[in-house]
Amino acid sequence: MLPRCWRAFRPIRRHVGQLRATSSTKPAVPEPNPEIIEGFDGFINDLVDQTTNIQQDAGKFRHLNSTTFNGFAKEFQSRPPADEHEMLSFLDKLVALTKLDKTIPYGKWLESEAVVSSLNAKLLHPEASPNVVVACLAAIVSIYTPRKPTAAEDDRLVPHLSTTVTQLFKRVQECAADNPGVLDISPLLSLALAMKHNEFEVDDAVRKELFALLPKKIDDIAAPRLLLMVFELHELVHDPILRDKIEGKVDELLPIMNTGEVVSLFVASAKTGFRNVKMHSRMAETVIAKRSLTANQCARLLTSLDLLSFYYPRFLQFIEGQIPQSLHEITRWNTFNTITMALAKIKVNNPNLWYYLAQWANRHNHKASVPELSLAISSLALVNIPPEIIKTAANRLSEVLKPKGVKNPAVWLNSVHSLAMLNQLPGRMAETLLEPTFLTDLSRNCSDELRLIRFIKVLQVASYLKYDLHQDVKIPEDLLNLIQSKSEEVITGLRHRKNVHSERLEFIKNLSLIIPPESHLLAAQIEPNTGAYVDGILYFQKSTKRFVPVKSFDAKNKDIEKVALIFATHNILTKPDLDERNKTRVIGEVAMNCRHLNRAGFRPVVVRKHDLNQFADNLEQTRFIKTLLLESTAKDETPDVSVFERQD
Repeated sequence: MLPRCWRAFRPIRRHVGQLRATSSTKPAVPEPNPEIIEGFDGFINDLVDQTTNIQQDAGKFRHLNSTTFNGFAKEFQSRPPADEHEMLSFLDKLVALTKLDKTIPYGKWLESEAVVSSLNAKLLHPEASPNVVVACLAAIVSIYTPRKPTAAEDDRLVPHLSTTVTQLFKRVQECAADNPGVLDISPLLSLALAMKHNEFEVDDAVRKELFALLPKKIDDIAAPRLLLMVFELHELVHDPILRDKIEGKVDELLPIMNTGEVVSLFVASAKTGFRNVKMHSRMAETVIAKRSLTANQCARLLTSLDLLSFYYPRFLQFIEGQIPQSLHEITRWNTFNTITMALAKIKVNNPNLWYYLAQWANRHNHKASVPELSLAISSLALVNIPPEIIKTAANRLSEVLKPKGVKNPAVWLNSVHSLAMLNQLPGRMAETLLEPTFLTDLSRNCSDELRLIRFIKVLQVASYLKYDLHQDVKIPEDLLNLIQSKSEEVITGLRHRKNVHSERLEFIKNLSLIIPPESHLLAAQIEPNTGAYVDGILYFQKSTKRFVPVKSFDAKNKDIEKVALIFATHNILTKPDLDERNKTRVIGEVAMNCRHLNRAGFRPVVVRKHDLNQFADNLEQTRFIKTLLLESTAKDETPDVSVFERQD
């Protein structure tokens, strides 16, 4: 039977704060501000903060005019809330104020005797509306961090907020157990999220009762914002029994969602790792049908695609097409970097898009801080763009980047390495990587694998000094010894992770049909002169057009050519475009490696997995590999600038 204190159910008013008391079928969430891209941790709260136009009895609630905390506190003192509805008005307002100024001790004000007495009188009253009480509790939990009561508080001489909160949770537990039907999902979700975000310690029995009730309320969801709140709760979205129900609710609500809501839903699912190809494909098609995205929305979607490892070519092409149209909206470098970082991690090919992004970076480079500019250059370098189109921004970075201004040696290494990929690195900066003190600092507090990766980058920058700037370079023996001491298995593991390792084995198997690998192929290695990873080294006799055994190689014999073999899987290739004119590119590091291998006397041969996939069987693939090995000539893997400047 429903406890006496919960028997009276009262409707809840229209309210504006973060925490909702009931659901709405008429969401009115505005499009996100294109000038601000928030971190993943806040985007759901930002969406929930918007007014939802709930149809309620507004007469039960008070409109508060205060815009500052002092004004709010005076209003509370001069005219305290008359009932639980007005109490929720005050708590909603307090939640909104906490977002404006985080330096004010709001929790201390909540603990004051006058406030606690009022909370006790209005929320612990037997006739208080249960949904309003749950919403009030959610607001308190989102602001208040409990502390131990004093001796006087323990003796009940002074009312204490932690005692009030404990009693409120107990009543919520009783209602959830005895008569769950009176509780709406909206305040319950608000309470669950407040507990999660503030890591509020709640009795296990109370938490269990609450999270046992939420799944039963999923069917009651009628507003997109409530669905977004569900996606913030891992306990719900990762429950295998609920996944189908949640997916069904997504399908039900997609037709009534606006663009901002669909984007936020996509982002929310990515944050929680709720990966469902069919569901995300339907979301993608819904976004495409809306026909327009802001720069902020493009950034959030791209980051989510990367998190989910969700490659949907039509959707990606649509987002790529929206970015040039929305570049004029971007006024903050963090928005720009979010877009370029996500595009680079996904390895988007689209040369024309990268041209527009490079031009934006060139135009706005003087407004960027050193870290912002360094991050942008790293993203652009990764996808192997022609150095000419980013020269203005790269030149400024090379001028303002100073070792003393970078505390983290790994950050300095990555910035210097990126400029080397773009062939824009001054020699004085490259030389700093070879200093013993820097190498010592670089080796601290990192795993053996990470140390190896960093040292390989240092070797590649030393190669830049040698082959691009034509300087004499003395590479520290410790660095070379560490790299050369690693086994073939370790080296191949760096380039070909588990997801593509089997593809490399298949490639070597096809290669063995052309040459005997035991006698004619040097194993995969980090080539010591260039720091380039190669899948093997072959020796080709030009006069006979045949490969010769490794033991027959004579460096003085000009008729024998060294061939550096690089097997390029999707790990080091840009993604294929729907526009077939745009050929896939190797990433910037591999392009630099090929440039240095060529100058070190090798003929680099890049065999793309994407090209091999065009052939039906292993025999045809083997013929293609043989043709590349025999007939290809050394070429620059950095693409021509004309491809990027093409206007369609």
